[in-house]
Formats: sequence, C-alpha cells, structure tokens
Amino acid sequence: MKITIIAMPGSGNLGDDLISEYLVQHIHKSYPESRIGILCGDESLEEFHKSIKDKIDYLQKPRKRSYSHYFKRHHKIKIYIKESNIIFVGGGGLFQDSHSIFTIHNYLRYLAHAHAPIVFVGIGVGPIKFSLNKYLIRKFLNHDGVFIQVRDLESKLLLEKIGVENEIQLSNDIVEGSNISNLINNIPKTTDLSLGCNIRNWPDVDIDLFVEYLTNLIQVKGYKIVLFFVFEYTNENWGEKIFDNIIMNKLKNKVDCKIDLFVYNENSNYEFFRNFFSVHEAISSRYHGNILWQKGHTPTIPVAYSPKIKSLFPNYNVYEFNDLCLQKEFKFLKIEKNLLHSYNLPYFSVSNLNYETNIKILMTILNTIEFVYSVIRSFIIRTVR
Repeated sequence: MKITIIAMPGSGNLGDDLISEYLVQHIHKSYPESRIGILCGDESLEEFHKSIKDKIDYLQKPRKRSYSHYFKRHHKIKIYIKESNIIFVGGGGLFQDSHSIFTIHNYLRYLAHAHAPIVFVGIGVGPIKFSLNKYLIRKFLNHDGVFIQVRDLESKLLLEKIGVENEIQLSNDIVEGSNISNLINNIPKTTDLSLGCNIRNWPDVDIDLFVEYLTNLIQVKGYKIVLFFVFEYTNENWGEKIFDNIIMNKLKNKVDCKIDLFVYNENSNYEFFRNFFSVHEAISSRYHGNILWQKGHTPTIPVAYSPKIKSLFPNYNVYEFNDLCLQKEFKFLKIEKNLLHSYNLPYFSVSNLNYETNIKILMTILNTIEFVYSVIRSFIIRTVR
C-alpha cells in the first residue's frame, strides 16, 4: 500500500515539521505496512520520523533554481500520487493566500493527478482574499471521494461560506491532539525565574511599544533570564530571526537580565526544546508556540496575530499586539482543558476519484502562469540584490 502526504514540512517552519511528525505517526499506526511519501521542502527532516525511516519516501517540491531538478521532482511526485491508495492533505494552514495568490494552488495542483480518496486532515483555512482561490477550493473539495477535516470552527464556517458542500468534520490541530512527551521528556525549569518569548514578525507590530511592554513585564515579574525562540528560519528566510534580534537589542538597553536566542533549524532540536520547555512563563504570538507551552504546563500570555490564536482560548480575552501593550495587567493563561483532545484521523471510504478534464486543463494553465511569474520574480529579486 502506498500513501502520499501533501503538506509543508522541510521548509524551516517548526509547526509544519511537528505536524508532519505526528501525522505520520497517526497514519503509520492505522496503516503499518504502507509506504508513506511526504511532499516536503529542501530543509533536512533527519531528526523526525526516526522510528519508521525505512518506510518514508521524501518527495522534495520542485524548485526553479535548477530546471532539471524541477521537472524530475515534479514527475516523481506525479507518479507517486498516481500510484497511491490514499492521499492525505495537511495539516496546518494550507488554505490561505495572505502571502501569495499561488499559495493554495501550490498544493491543489498535485491533486489533479489523484485516482484515490483525498483526505484533508486537521487543516486551517483563511484568510482567503482572491476569488480564484475560492473557486479552486470549491472545484476540488466538492467532489466524490474527497473527505474534509478542519482544526477549528472558524475554518469550517469559512469553507461553508465559500461554497463547500461536502461534509466537513470538525477536529483539532494535529499537534494539539498528539502526545508530545518525546519533546518535553522531563526537562527541568531554569534555576532563576525565566521568561520565554516566541514572537513572529507581523506588519502591524509597533516594536517600540512592544519592547516597552516586555520591559514592564520583566521588571514587574523579576525575571533573571529571558529566552527568545525563532520558529521559522532557513538560509533564505531569516526575517523572524532579524525581527527577534531587533527586539532583543532594544531590550538589552532597558533591563538587567540574561537574554539569549534559540533558532529552530539552526540550533539542534535537542538544544532548542531543552531550553524552550525550561522557562517558567512565556509569551507567544505563534499558534504552535502557544500549543507547545500549554501542553508543557507553562503559563503563557497569548498574542492574537490571527483568529486561530483566539480559537485556542475561547473563554478568554486574547489581544492583538498593540492592544496587548495597552493592558495594565499581565495575564498568563494555563488552560490545559482545551488541549486534552486526542487527535484521530477522519473517517472516509475507499473510492475511485478522477477530476474532470476541465479542472486538469485549468490547473495546467495556472501551473504555466505560476511558473513564468515565479521565474520573472526570482530574476528581479536577484537583479535588485
């Protein structure tokens, strides 16, 4: 039996890599004899899937910097999907186009080759700005042999609003509903009182206002150690690391405590998680940062850069960056009851699937447009640099 997972691991994002780790565990438990092909980026995943390495095939996504690799990789993925008995898509926020009009297309494009059931697992949906992407979602999801599971109510409601008529199963995030004891592993807290900061760069953040908020927090609570954690980093994507360094440098001029930085995909997983779970309290604007600290019994101030953060804490006021900075109190949340769900793969039936010719033609046209667009964009970026 052969299974394909269409997802986002291997791109330097901790949340996406953890989703892949635990999704593979769930799939292997249900289909222990199967080979599992994972669509992924070029970053190493050698610290994941260790127990079943011999059953994993990594299907690296095509990259246009090497045109020979691009077509070879694309062909390999196409053949693997055609030969697969089940296609799992997810989890995580695959269905959003806040970064590019082609983000959703880049995952749906592979489904046109499928002949087996397509099962969307623990996906997050939104924001979706472009009418083209809403149309694509309707065409691909309103089809026999497609089964849909989302991780929050907001995603379900948005799909229904877009016009998805197939049943939508409501579940939770795959990491949220999995056993992460392999990460925590009885890590002790720091001897001195410590604060963990997991802050992603976001357009509407007033950095000076936020630094002032952190300064007050550190002084009021008396932290001796402040540790920053970057969740997304590659040699080509260092925005979050730069952003955190800016905050750290401003903070060092205002407080007298030890301040350090740990970067996923730069530090080892062991070193990253050993420090991540060692802090006494935390503040996080990342979805999986909040999940991990809550599952590690660490009181956390959540920062709502998007609605999905608020969905983790439905009974509490969770503020956006600048609104949080205006609050007089420092309210740490420890809401384990929201994170005690057990994740289960959705139910689905085995059936043949074949998308109509007009969908395949449309995807071929979009593939060509996206290819030309990205080549031109890459050329312009290199020229400017």
